[in-house]
Amino acid sequence: MVTGYLERPVEFSEADYPQVEYQRRDQYWDPIRLALFTLAIVAIIGIAIGIVSHFVVEDDKTFYYLASFQVTNIKYKENYGIRTSREFTQRSLQIERMMYNIFRSSSGPARFIKSHVIKISPDENGVNVLMVLMFRYPSTGSAEQIKTKNKDPSQWTATFGITITPPAVQRNVGKIILHENYRRETNENDIALAQLTTRVEFSNTVQRVCLPDSSIKLPPKTSVFVTGFGSIVDDGCGIRMTSSNMPLPASSSTERIIQGRETSVEGEWPWQASLQLKGAGHQCGASLISNTWLLTAAHCFRNYKNPRLWMASFGTTLSPPLMRRQVQSIIIHENYAAHKHDDDIAVVKLSTPVLFSDDVHRVCLPDATFEVLPKSKVFVTGWGALKANGPFPNTLRQVEIEIISNNICNQVNVYGGAVSSGMICAGFLSGKLDACEGDSGGPLVIAQDSNIWYLIGIVSWGMDCGKENKPGIYTKVTRYRDWIKSKTNI
Repeated sequence: MVTGYLERPVEFSEADYPQVEYQRRDQYWDPIRLALFTLAIVAIIGIAIGIVSHFVVEDDKTFYYLASFQVTNIKYKENYGIRTSREFTQRSLQIERMMYNIFRSSSGPARFIKSHVIKISPDENGVNVLMVLMFRYPSTGSAEQIKTKNKDPSQWTATFGITITPPAVQRNVGKIILHENYRRETNENDIALAQLTTRVEFSNTVQRVCLPDSSIKLPPKTSVFVTGFGSIVDDGCGIRMTSSNMPLPASSSTERIIQGRETSVEGEWPWQASLQLKGAGHQCGASLISNTWLLTAAHCFRNYKNPRLWMASFGTTLSPPLMRRQVQSIIIHENYAAHKHDDDIAVVKLSTPVLFSDDVHRVCLPDATFEVLPKSKVFVTGWGALKANGPFPNTLRQVEIEIISNNICNQVNVYGGAVSSGMICAGFLSGKLDACEGDSGGPLVIAQDSNIWYLIGIVSWGMDCGKENKPGIYTKVTRYRDWIKSKTNI
Protein backbone atom coordinates (compact mmCIF):
# COMPACT_ATOMS: atom_id res chain seq x y z
CA MET A 1 0.00 0.00 0.00
CA VAL A 2 1.29 3.46 -0.88
CA THR A 3 1.35 5.68 2.20
CA GLY A 4 2.72 9.01 3.36
CA TYR A 5 5.94 9.03 5.30
CA LEU A 6 4.24 10.36 8.44
CA GLU A 7 2.38 7.51 10.07
CA ARG A 8 2.17 8.28 13.77
CA PRO A 9 3.18 10.66 16.56
CA VAL A 10 6.41 9.40 18.08
CA GLU A 11 7.52 10.05 21.64
CA PHE A 12 10.81 11.91 21.87
CA SER A 13 13.41 10.36 24.12
CA GLU A 14 17.14 10.90 24.24
CA ALA A 15 17.52 7.20 24.97
CA ASP A 16 16.10 6.44 21.53
CA TYR A 17 18.93 8.22 19.78
CA PRO A 18 22.30 6.56 20.38
CA GLN A 19 25.21 8.36 18.76
CA VAL A 20 26.62 6.24 15.93
CA GLU A 21 29.97 6.86 14.25
CA TYR A 22 29.33 6.84 10.50
CA GLN A 23 32.04 6.26 7.91
CA ARG A 24 32.89 9.29 5.86
CA ARG A 25 34.97 9.72 2.77
CA ASP A 26 37.35 12.64 2.84
CA GLN A 27 38.67 14.17 -0.36
CA TYR A 28 42.39 13.39 -0.63
CA TRP A 29 44.95 15.90 -1.88
CA ASP A 30 48.63 14.91 -1.94
CA PRO A 31 50.99 17.21 0.05
CA ILE A 32 52.64 18.78 -3.01
CA ARG A 33 49.37 19.79 -4.65
CA LEU A 34 48.03 21.00 -1.33
CA ALA A 35 51.09 23.20 -0.78
CA LEU A 36 50.95 24.66 -4.29
CA PHE A 37 47.24 25.34 -4.00
CA THR A 38 47.72 27.01 -0.61
CA LEU A 39 50.45 29.27 -2.03
CA ALA A 40 48.19 30.20 -4.93
CA ILE A 41 45.42 31.28 -2.58
CA VAL A 42 47.42 32.82 0.24
CA ALA A 43 48.36 35.79 -1.98
CA ILE A 44 44.87 37.20 -1.62
CA ILE A 45 44.69 36.89 2.16
CA GLY A 46 46.60 40.08 2.93
CA ILE A 47 44.43 42.04 0.52
CA ALA A 48 41.18 40.59 1.85
CA ILE A 49 42.11 41.06 5.51
CA GLY A 50 43.32 44.57 4.71
CA ILE A 51 39.97 45.42 3.15
CA VAL A 52 38.11 43.99 6.11
CA SER A 53 40.30 45.94 8.57
CA HIS A 54 39.21 49.21 6.94
CA PHE A 55 35.79 49.03 8.59
CA VAL A 56 35.38 49.84 12.28
CA VAL A 57 31.80 48.91 12.99
CA GLU A 58 30.31 48.57 16.46
CA ASP A 59 27.36 46.39 15.41
CA ASP A 60 27.37 42.74 14.40
CA LYS A 61 27.28 43.19 10.62
CA THR A 62 28.01 41.03 7.62
CA PHE A 63 30.15 42.18 4.68
CA TYR A 64 30.76 40.52 1.33
CA TYR A 65 33.93 40.92 -0.73
CA LEU A 66 34.66 39.92 -4.29
CA ALA A 67 38.03 38.18 -4.77
CA SER A 68 39.73 36.99 -7.95
CA PHE A 69 42.91 34.92 -8.09
CA GLN A 70 44.82 32.46 -10.25
CA VAL A 71 45.50 28.81 -9.45
CA THR A 72 48.35 27.46 -11.56
CA ASN A 73 48.25 23.77 -10.67
CA ILE A 74 44.67 23.07 -11.76
CA LYS A 75 44.01 22.23 -15.40
CA TYR A 76 40.83 23.78 -16.74
CA LYS A 77 37.98 21.45 -17.66
CA GLU A 78 35.13 22.42 -19.95
CA ASN A 79 32.53 21.56 -17.30
CA TYR A 80 34.04 24.14 -14.94
CA GLY A 81 32.13 26.64 -17.07
CA ILE A 82 28.82 24.93 -16.20
CA ARG A 83 27.92 25.94 -12.66
CA THR A 84 25.47 23.08 -12.23
CA SER A 85 28.00 20.42 -13.22
CA ARG A 86 29.50 17.92 -10.82
CA GLU A 87 33.02 19.09 -11.74
CA PHE A 88 32.25 22.71 -10.89
CA THR A 89 30.58 21.72 -7.61
CA GLN A 90 33.47 19.48 -6.54
CA ARG A 91 36.18 22.00 -7.36
CA SER A 92 34.22 24.86 -5.79
CA LEU A 93 33.80 23.01 -2.52
CA GLN A 94 37.51 22.15 -2.44
CA ILE A 95 38.42 25.81 -2.87
CA GLU A 96 35.84 26.90 -0.30
CA ARG A 97 37.17 24.42 2.25
CA MET A 98 40.69 25.70 1.67
CA MET A 99 39.55 29.29 2.20
CA TYR A 100 37.79 28.21 5.38
CA ASN A 101 41.03 26.70 6.73
CA ILE A 102 43.13 29.71 5.81
CA PHE A 103 40.86 32.43 7.16
CA ARG A 104 39.75 30.58 10.28
CA SER A 105 43.39 30.41 11.39
CA SER A 106 44.09 34.09 10.63
CA SER A 107 43.71 36.93 13.10
CA GLY A 108 41.94 40.19 12.43
CA PRO A 109 39.01 42.38 13.46
CA ALA A 110 36.48 40.32 11.51
CA ARG A 111 35.26 36.75 11.74
CA PHE A 112 35.35 34.74 8.53
CA ILE A 113 31.98 33.07 7.90
CA LYS A 114 32.09 31.39 4.51
CA SER A 115 33.03 31.74 0.87
CA HIS A 116 31.30 30.92 -2.41
CA VAL A 117 32.90 30.33 -5.78
CA ILE A 118 31.07 32.25 -8.49
CA LYS A 119 33.09 31.38 -11.57
CA ILE A 120 36.00 29.21 -12.67
CA SER A 121 37.43 30.37 -15.99
CA PRO A 122 40.39 29.21 -18.11
CA ASP A 123 43.82 30.82 -17.90
CA GLU A 124 46.95 30.00 -19.88
CA ASN A 125 48.67 28.96 -16.63
CA GLY A 126 45.72 27.17 -15.00
CA VAL A 127 42.39 28.62 -13.90
CA ASN A 128 41.04 31.92 -12.63
CA VAL A 129 38.69 31.77 -9.66
CA LEU A 130 36.12 34.45 -8.85
CA MET A 131 34.54 34.12 -5.42
CA VAL A 132 32.63 35.94 -2.70
CA LEU A 133 34.11 36.11 0.81
CA MET A 134 31.75 36.67 3.73
CA PHE A 135 32.95 38.23 7.01
CA ARG A 136 31.14 39.27 10.15
CA TYR A 137 32.19 41.74 12.82
CA PRO A 138 31.39 40.65 16.38
CA SER A 139 29.36 42.96 18.57
CA THR A 140 31.39 44.83 21.18
CA GLY A 141 28.65 45.52 23.68
CA SER A 142 25.04 45.02 24.65
CA ALA A 143 22.23 45.74 22.22
CA GLU A 144 21.49 49.06 23.95
CA GLN A 145 25.17 50.06 23.89
CA ILE A 146 25.35 49.24 20.20
CA LYS A 147 22.30 51.40 19.44
CA THR A 148 23.82 54.28 21.38
CA LYS A 149 27.22 53.95 19.71
CA ASN A 150 25.65 53.79 16.25
CA LYS A 151 24.07 57.20 16.88
CA ASP A 152 27.35 58.65 18.16
CA PRO A 153 28.83 60.74 15.30
CA SER A 154 32.36 60.19 16.60
CA GLN A 155 31.99 56.53 15.58
CA TRP A 156 31.36 57.40 11.94
CA THR A 157 33.31 58.61 8.92
CA ALA A 158 32.13 59.40 5.39
CA THR A 159 34.15 58.48 2.32
CA PHE A 160 33.70 59.56 -1.30
CA GLY A 161 34.81 58.03 -4.57
CA ILE A 162 34.24 54.84 -6.50
CA THR A 163 36.34 52.71 -4.13
CA ILE A 164 36.13 52.25 -0.39
CA THR A 165 39.87 51.63 -0.18
CA PRO A 166 41.44 54.04 -0.93
CA PRO A 167 38.74 56.73 -0.86
CA ALA A 168 39.01 59.88 -2.96
CA VAL A 169 37.94 62.02 0.02
CA GLN A 170 37.27 61.21 3.67
CA ARG A 171 35.55 63.31 6.35
CA ASN A 172 34.57 62.81 9.97
CA VAL A 173 30.91 63.06 10.95
CA GLY A 174 30.05 65.85 13.39
CA LYS A 175 26.31 65.41 13.82
CA ILE A 176 23.60 62.84 13.05
CA ILE A 177 19.92 63.82 12.87
CA LEU A 178 17.35 61.01 12.67
CA HIS A 179 13.77 61.66 11.60
CA GLU A 180 11.71 62.27 14.71
CA ASN A 181 9.10 59.68 13.71
CA TYR A 182 11.45 56.95 12.52
CA ARG A 183 10.19 53.50 13.56
CA ARG A 184 12.77 50.74 13.45
CA GLU A 185 10.22 47.91 13.54
CA THR A 186 8.36 49.13 10.43
CA ASN A 187 11.08 51.25 8.71
CA GLU A 188 8.66 54.18 8.46
CA ASN A 189 10.30 57.61 8.03
CA ASP A 190 13.64 55.90 7.38
CA ILE A 191 15.67 59.02 6.65
CA ALA A 192 18.52 60.84 8.38
CA LEU A 193 21.01 63.68 7.91
CA ALA A 194 24.74 63.51 8.66
CA GLN A 195 26.71 66.75 9.03
CA LEU A 196 30.42 66.61 8.22
CA THR A 197 33.00 68.23 10.49
CA THR A 198 34.73 69.92 7.53
CA ARG A 199 33.49 70.99 4.12
CA VAL A 200 34.07 68.91 0.99
CA GLU A 201 35.75 70.64 -1.95
CA PHE A 202 33.72 69.93 -5.08
CA SER A 203 35.68 68.42 -7.97
CA ASN A 204 35.27 66.16 -10.99
CA THR A 205 35.00 63.16 -8.65
CA VAL A 206 32.94 64.66 -5.79
CA GLN A 207 29.81 66.71 -6.48
CA ARG A 208 26.47 67.31 -4.81
CA VAL A 209 23.25 65.77 -6.12
CA CYS A 210 20.19 67.89 -6.92
CA LEU A 211 17.16 67.58 -4.63
CA PRO A 212 13.75 67.55 -6.40
CA ASP A 213 10.81 69.77 -5.52
CA SER A 214 8.15 68.09 -3.40
CA SER A 215 5.76 68.35 -6.35
CA ILE A 216 7.84 66.21 -8.70
CA LYS A 217 6.25 62.88 -9.69
CA LEU A 218 7.69 59.88 -11.54
CA PRO A 219 5.33 57.86 -13.74
CA PRO A 220 5.44 54.05 -13.54
CA LYS A 221 8.06 52.38 -15.77
CA THR A 222 10.47 55.31 -15.41
CA SER A 223 14.04 54.00 -15.53
CA VAL A 224 16.17 54.97 -12.53
CA PHE A 225 19.58 54.05 -11.09
CA VAL A 226 20.60 52.87 -7.64
CA THR A 227 24.25 52.73 -6.51
CA GLY A 228 26.10 51.65 -3.41
CA PHE A 229 28.69 49.44 -1.74
CA GLY A 230 26.17 46.89 -0.43
CA SER A 231 26.27 43.13 -0.56
CA ILE A 232 26.74 41.62 -4.01
CA VAL A 233 24.63 38.56 -3.17
CA ASP A 234 21.12 38.10 -1.79
CA ASP A 235 20.26 38.28 1.91
CA GLY A 236 21.38 34.73 2.54
CA CYS A 237 18.69 32.83 0.66
CA GLY A 238 20.03 29.41 -0.21
CA ILE A 239 23.53 29.93 1.23
CA ARG A 240 24.94 27.01 3.21
CA MET A 241 27.75 26.94 5.73
CA THR A 242 30.73 25.00 4.39
CA SER A 243 33.64 23.83 6.45
CA SER A 244 36.83 21.84 6.24
CA ASN A 245 35.15 18.69 7.46
CA MET A 246 32.16 18.77 5.12
CA PRO A 247 32.45 16.01 2.54
CA LEU A 248 31.76 16.69 -1.09
CA PRO A 249 28.27 16.07 -2.45
CA ALA A 250 29.83 13.55 -4.83
CA SER A 251 31.22 11.36 -2.04
CA SER A 252 29.91 7.82 -2.43
CA SER A 253 28.08 6.98 0.77
CA THR A 254 26.67 3.51 1.34
CA GLU A 255 24.21 4.85 3.89
CA ARG A 256 20.93 6.75 3.59
CA ILE A 257 18.80 9.12 5.64
CA ILE A 258 18.10 5.79 5.94
CA GLN A 259 21.66 5.46 4.75
CA GLY A 260 22.77 9.08 4.63
CA ARG A 261 25.17 10.92 6.86
CA GLU A 262 24.90 13.23 9.82
CA THR A 263 25.41 16.93 9.18
CA SER A 264 28.80 18.03 10.44
CA VAL A 265 28.30 21.69 11.34
CA GLU A 266 25.53 24.08 12.27
CA GLY A 267 24.39 26.02 9.24
CA GLU A 268 25.04 23.22 6.77
CA TRP A 269 21.30 23.12 5.97
CA PRO A 270 20.17 26.34 7.70
CA TRP A 271 16.59 26.34 6.35
CA GLN A 272 15.76 22.92 7.82
CA ALA A 273 13.14 23.01 10.59
CA SER A 274 11.56 20.34 12.76
CA LEU A 275 7.80 20.48 13.29
CA GLN A 276 7.05 19.05 16.70
CA LEU A 277 3.81 18.05 18.33
CA LYS A 278 3.86 19.24 21.92
CA GLY A 279 4.33 16.24 24.19
CA ALA A 280 5.16 13.92 21.29
CA GLY A 281 8.28 15.47 19.76
CA HIS A 282 9.43 15.54 16.14
CA GLN A 283 6.82 14.69 13.52
CA CYS A 284 7.81 16.36 10.26
CA GLY A 285 10.43 18.43 8.53
CA ALA A 286 9.84 21.88 7.06
CA SER A 287 11.75 24.55 5.15
CA LEU A 288 12.22 28.16 6.21
CA ILE A 289 11.19 30.36 3.25
CA SER A 290 11.14 33.70 5.10
CA ASN A 291 11.70 34.90 8.64
CA THR A 292 8.07 34.03 9.43
CA TRP A 293 6.96 31.23 7.12
CA LEU A 294 7.73 27.52 6.79
CA LEU A 295 6.82 25.33 3.81
CA THR A 296 5.90 21.71 4.54
CA ALA A 297 3.55 18.85 3.60
CA ALA A 298 -0.20 18.97 4.21
CA HIS A 299 -0.34 15.36 5.41
CA CYS A 300 1.72 16.33 8.47
CA PHE A 301 -1.46 17.87 9.88
CA ARG A 302 -3.80 15.04 8.97
CA ASN A 303 -4.66 14.38 12.61
CA TYR A 304 -3.64 17.58 14.37
CA LYS A 305 -4.58 20.88 12.74
CA ASN A 306 -4.63 23.14 15.81
CA PRO A 307 -1.54 25.41 15.59
CA ARG A 308 -1.36 25.66 19.39
CA LEU A 309 -0.37 21.98 19.49
CA TRP A 310 2.70 22.59 17.35
CA MET A 311 6.10 24.22 17.62
CA ALA A 312 9.09 24.52 15.28
CA SER A 313 12.74 24.05 16.15
CA PHE A 314 15.92 24.89 14.22
CA GLY A 315 19.48 23.61 14.30
CA THR A 316 21.14 20.30 13.50
CA THR A 317 19.96 18.53 16.66
CA LEU A 318 16.47 17.94 18.01
CA SER A 319 17.79 18.10 21.55
CA PRO A 320 19.00 20.62 22.38
CA PRO A 321 17.63 22.76 19.55
CA LEU A 322 19.40 25.89 18.38
CA MET A 323 16.14 27.86 18.38
CA ARG A 324 12.42 27.29 18.96
CA ARG A 325 9.31 29.11 17.78
CA GLN A 326 5.62 28.68 18.51
CA VAL A 327 3.26 28.17 15.57
CA GLN A 328 0.70 30.89 14.94
CA SER A 329 -1.24 29.45 12.01
CA ILE A 330 -1.34 26.51 9.62
CA ILE A 331 -2.65 26.85 6.06
CA ILE A 332 -3.30 23.57 4.24
CA HIS A 333 -3.92 23.51 0.48
CA GLU A 334 -7.65 23.71 -0.13
CA ASN A 335 -7.69 20.69 -2.46
CA TYR A 336 -5.66 18.36 -0.27
CA ALA A 337 -7.50 15.18 0.71
CA ALA A 338 -6.10 12.54 3.06
CA HIS A 339 -7.05 9.65 0.76
CA LYS A 340 -4.83 10.93 -2.06
CA HIS A 341 -1.43 12.54 -2.46
CA ASP A 342 -2.16 15.49 -4.73
CA ASP A 343 -1.75 19.04 -3.37
CA ASP A 344 0.28 17.76 -0.42
CA ILE A 345 1.51 21.19 0.62
CA ALA A 346 1.02 23.56 3.55
CA VAL A 347 2.52 26.73 4.96
CA VAL A 348 3.12 27.40 8.64
CA LYS A 349 3.36 30.89 10.12
CA LEU A 350 5.59 31.33 13.16
CA SER A 351 4.36 33.35 16.13
CA THR A 352 7.54 35.45 16.19
CA PRO A 353 9.99 36.05 13.33
CA VAL A 354 13.29 34.21 13.12
CA LEU A 355 16.42 36.34 13.25
CA PHE A 356 18.56 35.18 10.33
CA SER A 357 22.08 34.08 11.19
CA ASP A 358 24.83 31.85 9.80
CA ASP A 359 22.95 28.86 11.20
CA VAL A 360 19.33 29.76 10.47
CA HIS A 361 18.18 31.41 7.26
CA ARG A 362 15.85 30.88 4.37
CA VAL A 363 16.12 28.70 1.30
CA CYS A 364 15.50 30.17 -2.15
CA LEU A 365 12.17 29.47 -3.83
CA PRO A 366 12.42 28.79 -7.58
CA ASP A 367 10.37 30.60 -10.20
CA ALA A 368 7.38 28.75 -11.59
CA THR A 369 9.32 28.17 -14.84
CA PHE A 370 12.28 26.51 -13.08
CA GLU A 371 12.93 23.03 -14.50
CA VAL A 372 15.08 20.21 -13.15
CA LEU A 373 16.22 17.51 -15.57
CA PRO A 374 16.29 13.77 -14.88
CA LYS A 375 19.61 12.57 -13.43
CA SER A 376 20.15 15.95 -11.71
CA LYS A 377 21.81 15.55 -8.31
CA VAL A 378 19.72 16.77 -5.39
CA PHE A 379 19.76 16.52 -1.60
CA VAL A 380 17.08 15.56 0.91
CA THR A 381 17.54 16.21 4.62
CA GLY A 382 15.66 15.33 7.78
CA TRP A 383 15.41 13.59 11.12
CA GLY A 384 13.41 10.69 9.70
CA ALA A 385 13.73 7.07 10.75
CA LEU A 386 16.83 5.16 9.68
CA LYS A 387 14.60 2.23 8.72
CA ALA A 388 10.88 1.60 8.38
CA ASN A 389 9.18 1.95 11.80
CA GLY A 390 12.55 2.81 13.37
CA PRO A 391 13.38 5.58 15.86
CA PHE A 392 14.22 9.12 14.84
CA PRO A 393 17.88 10.19 15.09
CA ASN A 394 18.74 13.23 17.17
CA THR A 395 21.11 14.70 14.57
CA LEU A 396 19.98 15.96 11.17
CA ARG A 397 20.90 13.65 8.30
CA GLN A 398 21.36 14.21 4.58
CA VAL A 399 21.58 12.10 1.45
CA GLU A 400 22.34 12.85 -2.19
CA ILE A 401 19.91 11.31 -4.67
CA GLU A 402 18.94 12.02 -8.27
CA ILE A 403 15.85 13.07 -10.16
CA ILE A 404 13.97 10.27 -11.94
CA SER A 405 11.57 11.15 -14.76
CA ASN A 406 7.87 10.83 -13.99
CA ASN A 407 7.52 8.56 -17.02
CA ILE A 408 9.86 6.02 -15.44
CA CYS A 409 8.20 6.34 -12.04
CA ASN A 410 4.80 5.77 -13.60
CA GLN A 411 5.82 2.43 -15.08
CA VAL A 412 3.76 -0.54 -13.94
CA ASN A 413 6.55 -2.03 -11.84
CA VAL A 414 7.23 1.29 -10.08
CA TYR A 415 4.16 3.39 -9.17
CA GLY A 416 1.84 2.49 -12.04
CA GLY A 417 0.64 5.98 -12.96
CA ALA A 418 0.29 7.38 -9.42
CA VAL A 419 2.87 10.15 -9.93
CA SER A 420 1.13 13.29 -11.20
CA SER A 421 2.59 16.40 -12.85
CA GLY A 422 2.54 18.15 -9.47
CA MET A 423 5.02 15.65 -8.07
CA ILE A 424 8.75 14.93 -8.40
CA CYS A 425 10.20 11.44 -8.32
CA ALA A 426 13.70 11.21 -6.82
CA GLY A 427 16.01 8.53 -5.51
CA PHE A 428 17.28 5.35 -7.16
CA LEU A 429 15.35 2.43 -8.60
CA SER A 430 17.85 0.18 -6.86
CA GLY A 431 16.55 1.48 -3.53
CA LYS A 432 18.64 1.98 -0.36
CA LEU A 433 19.01 5.77 -0.56
CA ASP A 434 15.72 7.38 0.41
CA ALA A 435 13.71 9.52 2.79
CA CYS A 436 11.65 7.75 5.45
CA GLU A 437 9.03 8.27 8.18
CA GLY A 438 9.62 11.59 9.91
CA ASP A 439 11.27 13.18 6.86
CA SER A 440 7.82 14.22 5.60
CA GLY A 441 7.52 17.92 4.80
CA GLY A 442 11.29 18.31 4.59
CA PRO A 443 13.26 19.90 1.76
CA LEU A 444 14.46 18.48 -1.53
CA VAL A 445 17.02 21.02 -2.73
CA ILE A 446 19.32 21.60 -5.69
CA ALA A 447 22.36 23.85 -6.09
CA GLN A 448 22.15 26.44 -8.86
CA ASP A 449 23.79 29.78 -9.60
CA SER A 450 27.12 29.37 -7.81
CA ASN A 451 25.99 26.98 -5.10
CA ILE A 452 22.86 28.89 -4.15
CA TRP A 453 20.30 26.31 -3.07
CA TYR A 454 16.69 26.17 -4.25
CA LEU A 455 13.77 24.28 -2.75
CA ILE A 456 12.32 22.17 -5.54
CA GLY A 457 10.43 19.50 -3.61
CA ILE A 458 8.70 18.63 -0.34
CA VAL A 459 8.97 15.09 1.05
CA SER A 460 5.48 13.68 0.44
CA TRP A 461 5.02 9.93 0.05
CA GLY A 462 6.52 6.59 -0.90
CA MET A 463 6.18 2.86 -0.37
CA ASP A 464 8.26 1.68 2.60
CA CYS A 465 11.76 3.19 2.81
CA GLY A 466 14.58 2.55 0.37
CA LYS A 467 12.72 -0.25 -1.37
CA GLU A 468 13.72 -1.35 -4.86
CA ASN A 469 11.62 0.30 -7.59
CA LYS A 470 9.97 2.53 -4.96
CA PRO A 471 11.81 5.89 -4.95
CA GLY A 472 10.54 8.85 -2.96
CA ILE A 473 7.83 11.16 -4.24
CA TYR A 474 7.98 14.89 -3.53
CA THR A 475 5.51 17.73 -3.96
CA LYS A 476 6.74 19.87 -6.87
CA VAL A 477 7.26 23.38 -5.49
CA THR A 478 7.19 25.17 -8.86
CA ARG A 479 3.69 23.80 -9.49
CA TYR A 480 2.48 25.60 -6.36
CA ARG A 481 4.49 28.80 -6.66
CA ASP A 482 1.39 30.96 -7.17
CA TRP A 483 -0.39 29.26 -4.27
CA ILE A 484 2.57 29.92 -1.95
CA LYS A 485 2.62 33.58 -2.97
CA SER A 486 -1.13 33.93 -2.45
CA LYS A 487 -0.83 32.69 1.14
CA THR A 488 2.48 34.22 2.22
CA ASN A 489 3.19 37.02 -0.27
CA ILE A 490 6.59 35.39 -0.91
